[in-house]
Amino acid sequence: MPAASDARADQADAAATRASERRAVHLRRALDRRIAAVLESVTHAFIALDRDWRVTYANPEAARLNGTTPDALIGRDHWLLWPESVGSAVEAEYRAVVARRAAAHFIHHYPGADVWHEIHAYPADEGGIAVLYRDITEERRADAERARLAAALAARDRELAAVLDNATDVVARFDPAHRFAYANPAVEGAFGIPPAALAGRTHAEIPVPAAFAARWDAVLDRVFASGAGEEMAFEYATPRGFRHFESRFIPEPGATGDVVASVLVFTRDVTERVQGARALAAALESAQVARDAAEAANASKTAFLATMSHELRTPLNAIRGYTDLLALGMYGPVSEAQRATLGRISASERHLLGLITELLDYARIESGRAQYEFADVALDEVLREAAALVEPQLRGKGLVFEDATGDAAGVCVRADARKVRQILLNLLSNAAKFTPPGGRVALRSRCGGAGAAVVEVQDSGVGVPEDQLERIFEPFVQLGRTAGATGAGLGLAISRELARAMGGDLAAESTPGAGATFRL
Repeated sequence: MPAASDARADQADAAATRASERRAVHLRRALDRRIAAVLESVTHAFIALDRDWRVTYANPEAARLNGTTPDALIGRDHWLLWPESVGSAVEAEYRAVVARRAAAHFIHHYPGADVWHEIHAYPADEGGIAVLYRDITEERRADAERARLAAALAARDRELAAVLDNATDVVARFDPAHRFAYANPAVEGAFGIPPAALAGRTHAEIPVPAAFAARWDAVLDRVFASGAGEEMAFEYATPRGFRHFESRFIPEPGATGDVVASVLVFTRDVTERVQGARALAAALESAQVARDAAEAANASKTAFLATMSHELRTPLNAIRGYTDLLALGMYGPVSEAQRATLGRISASERHLLGLITELLDYARIESGRAQYEFADVALDEVLREAAALVEPQLRGKGLVFEDATGDAAGVCVRADARKVRQILLNLLSNAAKFTPPGGRVALRSRCGGAGAAVVEVQDSGVGVPEDQLERIFEPFVQLGRTAGATGAGLGLAISRELARAMGGDLAAESTPGAGATFRL
């Protein structure tokens, strides 16, 4: 009986053991399914290798990274699948995991593919190994790019610091609390304060006037708040004396770009410029005073000339009248000697009257009271009139007169005919005056460019030195080209002013000893 009882007990134990084993197998399979489900869904690649380095499992991510399917990997030799691993740190780490039965974590670069993997290797049952890895190539490239940018930024900062440290302008950076975050060495030369004494301090904490500190802080407040740059000019008592400065406040954005992280301020000593501007203003004011005085004196002179000219014309008219009466014998017979004397008196009267007329014309032009009557003027008619008036004078002096006024036939100009005639008479009279007997005087005309007409008076006199060609158009200038030349020296000055007032000009060219050409 006891033997049968023991047998039944053994059978019961065996059945219980088998049931326990079945439950264990079931649980193991369930666990394996759960693990497989996890491994199937993770974003890391996972492979399992047996003791012979054959792949016993590969999840989809491992297959994706290798461009194949899990089934294509299972059963394959690891070193044949990934020959680039042979002899590398990967093989050394894997074999160390198997030998030590300890996990390993490392990063490996595959030069051929330029790929980086972060690898976790764990010992598995029966001498196998489990490998969890992920592709970190983009992360490494991003890290390398960040490192490159950081190095470039650091290099730029060093270059900028070198530039700022050697700048002659004062450069300072302020944080949002208005503390000095940086000040270059130029600050000591400008304001007598070393940069180290400014670091981390506000203007309220350094020896500067309170009013200046308040004004400076107000500008910083606005720049930090608005993100817009500003400028500030100020005067400051420095160790070198009272100086003038200009500062430019430049906002520096933070990493996000929407907040001003700091303000960079460039300050320049502009004392010399300010003093120069003040000196220039003073000089301009003095020049204006002098100009006003000169204009007043000129106006007085013009008024005097006009008054005296009118005063002189009155007795001259009387002289001319009485001379004419005497020449007509109104007061008795006139001898030839007396008639010759009366002729000289009349000539002198006409000469003096001409001078007075020139003075009056000049006074009118200078005072702006000259009147112009613009009209369409036939140029050839004006030229003929002027030539007719001067030709007797030219012939009487024994000069050859070349009259080419016919070239102007059909040419019409917009001008004051009387003023044009006056200019031509001045030029022809000058040519007669400064050309010795036997010489030549020519009057020519032609069409110039841009719808202009050109009239030339040319003589064969002694000419004008090149350096005097402009001076002869100044009032009261006489170069004395001939010993017998007379006049007030106003003819050319009046002629040029008249020409310019009518939209033209008067210029001269000359070769000393070969005559001169005046071009209207």
